[in-house]
Amino acid sequence: EQIVALYLLPTEGRSLDGARVLSLLKQYGLRFGEMSLFHRFEESSGSGRLMFSVLRYTSEGPQGFDLETLPQEKIDGLAFCLALPNPEAVSGYDMMASISSLLTRDFSAHLYDEEMNLFTKQLKAHYRHVVLEFKPKG
Repeated sequence: EQIVALYLLPTEGRSLDGARVLSLLKQYGLRFGEMSLFHRFEESSGSGRLMFSVLRYTSEGPQGFDLETLPQEKIDGLAFCLALPNPEAVSGYDMMASISSLLTRDFSAHLYDEEMNLFTKQLKAHYRHVVLEFKPKG
């Protein structure tokens, strides 16, 4: 199994408003669920296959959310994760890249890959190719 991850981080010295995070994640069809994460399914209604998940980004690593305190919290960032293998890997990746880009715009933030490189069009294409070519070992 392999994880493709993207990180949305606010500009230096800023944080994301928890109430706005909650509102925008819901607006883009993500649902709070298993493991205290937000999940995006094929359908924004929550039906169909799991496409990708969103965790909170912290200096200690990605963590789940506390739905009760989230509206009052300041958040360091968001981590978008796509687990491979996934029968809908390419459409899941495309959806994750699209929604993470929209949220980056909404928050005037920055989007990075796993190596903390700015997520450019070239990196977007590279990771799409990685997802397309993924073959489970064994």
